[in-house]
Amino acid sequence: MKTHNLDSSMKKRSLKNLLVSDCMFPFKTKTTTISKTKSTKKITHLVKTNKRCIEDKKKNGRICATSLDKEGFMKTWAYCKTPKKKIVIKKPSLKETKTVIKPSTKATKATKTVKKSPTKTVKKPSIKPTKKIIVKKKKPVLNSVLVKELVLQELNLMKQGESFKKDRWRTLAYNKAIRALKDYNGTFKSSKDVAHLKGVGEKILKKIDEIISTGKLKAANTVRKDKTIGAIEILSKIVAVGPVKAKELVEKHGIKSIKQLRENHNRILLNDKQLMGLKYYEDLLEKIPRNEMDKHKKVLEDVAKKLDNKMEVSVVGSYRRGVTSSGDIDILIRHPKDKNMLKPLVETLLKKGYLQDNLSYGTKKYSGVCFLGKGHKSRRIDLLFTTKKEYPFALFYFTGSGSFNVEIRKKATKMGYKLNEYGIKKLKEKEYMSNIKTEQEIFNILKLDYLQPKDRYPMNIKAL
Repeated sequence: MKTHNLDSSMKKRSLKNLLVSDCMFPFKTKTTTISKTKSTKKITHLVKTNKRCIEDKKKNGRICATSLDKEGFMKTWAYCKTPKKKIVIKKPSLKETKTVIKPSTKATKATKTVKKSPTKTVKKPSIKPTKKIIVKKKKPVLNSVLVKELVLQELNLMKQGESFKKDRWRTLAYNKAIRALKDYNGTFKSSKDVAHLKGVGEKILKKIDEIISTGKLKAANTVRKDKTIGAIEILSKIVAVGPVKAKELVEKHGIKSIKQLRENHNRILLNDKQLMGLKYYEDLLEKIPRNEMDKHKKVLEDVAKKLDNKMEVSVVGSYRRGVTSSGDIDILIRHPKDKNMLKPLVETLLKKGYLQDNLSYGTKKYSGVCFLGKGHKSRRIDLLFTTKKEYPFALFYFTGSGSFNVEIRKKATKMGYKLNEYGIKKLKEKEYMSNIKTEQEIFNILKLDYLQPKDRYPMNIKAL
C-alpha cells in the first residue's frame, strides 16, 4: 500500500519518524500503561502485531510502518494512502431513429395527390461506456522475523491442542517442526524457504502456507477459543512452571490468567523458583536484541578483568551464532590455571546489582535474573565454569543450535561415541578422550566438515 505525509484533514505533516514509502506488513507496536496504587506503581507493556493500517495515537489518520527494526517493531511510519475509487457513469448509446411519413391517400377532385418526400434521418454518434480501471494492490512486504513468530505461534497452539487431547505422536510431530523452525535463521517468506528442514513435513508446509496467506490457522481456532487450553499455554510460559503444573493450576485451582495467579494466594500454589518466574513474567517473555546482548557482554568482561585479568568469559548460545535476538544469556567462564572463578564473579555481580534474583547457585553453575539498569528489562542468565579439558566441548554444546546438537549426538552414537558438554569417549570406555583443544578437532573425530557457529543447523551437516 502507498503512503503520503497528509493527515486525515489533508494537512501536510513533517515529523521526525515520518518517512513516505510502501507499507510493511506485518509490523509490531508497543503501548505502555501505568497503574498506580497507594504503595505501588505497575507498568504494563502490550505488544501488538498489526496486519493492516492502524489509527495513530493523536487520531490524525491511519498509519502503517515504512521501515522496521531488527525485532519487527515500527521504526518509521507514514499515513496510509487509500486509492480513490473511480466512479463510472454509464451513458446509454443513442440508436438511429427512422422517421417515415406516409403519403396521404385522400385527394380532392380539383387537385392531384402530391407525394411528400420522407425526411432525412440524422445519424448521431453512439457514446461508448468508459472502461473500469482496476487498481492492483501491491502485496505487503513480508518480514522474515514476524512470519517466523506468527508461524510458531499458530503451530504452538496446535501442539497445545494435541497435548491436551493426549495425542502423543502428533504432539511430538509438532515439537520437531517447532524446534526446527526456531533454529532456522534464514529467509522465511513462504513454505518453500523451510521445506528442506528436517522435521518439517508436507502437512506442516501446507499449514505454513495457510498461516502466511491468511494470518492464522483455521484448525487452531478450536484451541484459540478453548479458554482452558489458552490458560495452560499462558501459565506454562512462566519460568519453572511446566505444562503439568500449569494444567494443575487451571483445572484444580481455577487459575485462568497471570493477573488471577498474582492475586490468588500464589505463595501457597507456587515454589520459590516459580514465584520468581511470575515476578518477572512480562520481561522474561521478550527477546533480547543483539545490541543489548553486547552491553551485557561488556559488563561481564569488565567485571571479570578487574577480578582476574587471566579469566575469560564467553557469550555463547544464539548470540555466538550471530542471530539478531536471543531468549537468554549463556556465559562460559574459564581460567588458564583451571581456577574456579564462578563464586567471586557471582558475588561481585550481586553486589553491583547486576544480578537481581537467584534461581540456582552451585559450585560450577549459576542461574538467575540480571538487570542492566533503568530503561532496561530483567533477563535470564546462566553462568557456567568449565575447565581447559571441558572447554571445547562446552563451547561446542552451548553454541547450539538445539536441533544441530541432536543430530550431531545421533551421528556420534552411530560411530560408537558418547558426546556431551564434558567430552567425547567410546561407548564402552569410562574415560573421556584427552588433548582435544578445539571445536575443529571434534568435527574431525566425527568425520564432518567444520561449520562456523552461524551455520550450525542440521541441513548444513556434511561428511568429509
